[in-house]
Amino acid sequence: VSGSTVTLTVTDIIPNSATVTWTYAQDSSELITGQAVAHTSSDPTPNAANAMLSVTTNQAVTLTNDTSAPTVASVTSTSSDAVYGVGSAIPILVTFNEDVVVTGVPTLALETGTTDATVNYDATATAAYASSVGHNKSMIFTYTVANTHTTADLAYKATTSLVTPSGVTIRDNLGTDATLTLASPGNSGSLNHAETLYIDGVRPAASSTAATAGTKTITITMSEPVSGSISNSTKDFSVLVNSNANAVTAVAVSGSTVTLTVTDIIPNS
Repeated sequence: VSGSTVTLTVTDIIPNSATVTWTYAQDSSELITGQAVAHTSSDPTPNAANAMLSVTTNQAVTLTNDTSAPTVASVTSTSSDAVYGVGSAIPILVTFNEDVVVTGVPTLALETGTTDATVNYDATATAAYASSVGHNKSMIFTYTVANTHTTADLAYKATTSLVTPSGVTIRDNLGTDATLTLASPGNSGSLNHAETLYIDGVRPAASSTAATAGTKTITITMSEPVSGSISNSTKDFSVLVNSNANAVTAVAVSGSTVTLTVTDIIPNS
């Protein structure tokens, strides 16, 4: 109840072209009453808090049909702006202008460098999100960063990147198919306009290795600066000198250089 308006929420969706009526049974413990207004010089029209009587005759409701298709309002992510590496999971939210019902598994194509990703609709994550926000306007696609994926600002590929394969539907509560067109990448409403998600799925690799005879040191130059726990890393490296094992006794990491110390002197040739 707000002012002179009473809004009723019913259990089931009202379909197009339905005949809708209402009645009202007065309840002494839950009355609808007029709003009391005292007679004053500033408000010369007083009003008493009289109770509304029961309405036993069906009252017709003027019904406006909804034939408009749901449209995509925005594409965002709940992940914060940051750098994400291999194995990171990033939820991508495609939000419509009204509640939608999804059957099957729609897909979303992402621009992720030389190898692009196609992400499936995540029904479980979508249901959990809908429960938390109280509506069904959003679909979630959970993207997991894979090896070789890279981009300075994660985006979907094109306005046509949201796809419903054969037999898959996205519809409103009245069964009207959604319009799947997305905002142009970089424009308002697009993923890379709303967020800055840096994807680095390129793993460090050895670019060169060198050693000097008469020492116990092997220097590995990596493709990028590296770090990590090296307390037990001696067991991770194996070194052969002239086909004979030369056990690693220490590992040191500095910038893009990994230095191995072996047990025995490395001979010429």
